[in-house]
Amino acid sequence: MNFMQENLSTIIVGTLVFALLGLILFRLIVNIRRGKTGCPCGCEGCAKMGRGNGEPVSKIS
Repeated sequence: MNFMQENLSTIIVGTLVFALLGLILFRLIVNIRRGKTGCPCGCEGCAKMGRGNGEPVSKIS
């Protein structure tokens, strides 16, 4: 019990950080499954335009 009392703030902060990272990862996976990429503005005027094969990111099933 003494360990918990001495490290409670560290445990709470660590739990919050891991929860935030989990939420970010979950949201990233959901967006990939929906076919959304990291760039919401399209390909017009993009520095990387024409370098790929022009196909969207494949969906994870």
